[in-house]
Amino acid sequence: NAAFLLGLGCLLCASCALEWTRLYRFEALLPGHSGGVLGYLLGPLGSRWLGFNGSGLVWIGAGVLGSALVFRFSWGQLAERVGGLIGGQRGALIGAAAGAAAGGLGGYALGSQQETFASAEQELQTRTARARDVAATQRAEADTARNAAARFENSLAPLRSQVVSGRRLNDQQASTLAQAKTERDQMRAKLEAGQKASDEVRSQAITLKAKGQNTAALEAEGRDLTASNARLQGALDRMNTALEQIDA
Repeated sequence: NAAFLLGLGCLLCASCALEWTRLYRFEALLPGHSGGVLGYLLGPLGSRWLGFNGSGLVWIGAGVLGSALVFRFSWGQLAERVGGLIGGQRGALIGAAAGAAAGGLGGYALGSQQETFASAEQELQTRTARARDVAATQRAEADTARNAAARFENSLAPLRSQVVSGRRLNDQQASTLAQAKTERDQMRAKLEAGQKASDEVRSQAITLKAKGQNTAALEAEGRDLTASNARLQGALDRMNTALEQIDA
C-alpha cells in the first residue's frame, strides 16, 4: 500500500545517502560510487544544503521513519515494551527483596520469643533499630508502587476502552496487562508483609511499655510504617481501578 511504498522509498534513500556520505572510504573496493546511483544523487544534494552533520541527522530520521513503515511497527510501542520489560525485571528484583524482608519479619515473630536480652533497654534498642529498617524499606516500596501505579494507569487506559468496546487485545497489549497484574500482586504481597510488621511493632511496644520502657521511638517507627502501608494501599487501589473491566 501507499504507506509501505513511502516507507520503502524513505528507507532506500536514507540508506544510500548515508552510505555515500559516511562509507566513502570503501568506494575503492566497489565497482561504482558508494550508495549506488541513488546515493550519488542524494548524498551530494543533502550535504550541499544541510551540511555533513545536518544531512546525517535528516537521513537517519528518514531511515527510522521508513523502517517503521516498511516493517509495520511503532517505535513508541517498542520503547514502551522494552521499558515494561525492564520495569518488570526491576519489579521482580524489588519483589524478591520485599519477600526476603517479609520472610525476615515472619521469622522475627518466632525469634522474638526465643531471643534473650541483657536488659529491657537493650531489647528496646534492638526492636527500635529493626523497626526503623523495616519502616525505611516499606517507605521505599510505597514510593516505587506509586510510580508503577501511575505508569500503568496511562498504559492501561486505552486497553480498558478497547475491551469495553468488544475488541480483542493484541500480544503486546496482553503482555502489558500481564505485567500490570504481576505488579498488582507484588503490591498486595508487600502490603500484607507491611501490615504484619506493623502489628509486630505495635505488640512489641505494648510489651516493652509494660516493662517500664519509654517506647516513643519505637512507636514513631510504627507510625511511619503504618503511613507507608497506607500509601502502598493507595497505589494498590489505583492498580485495581486501572485493571477494572479488563480481561485478557
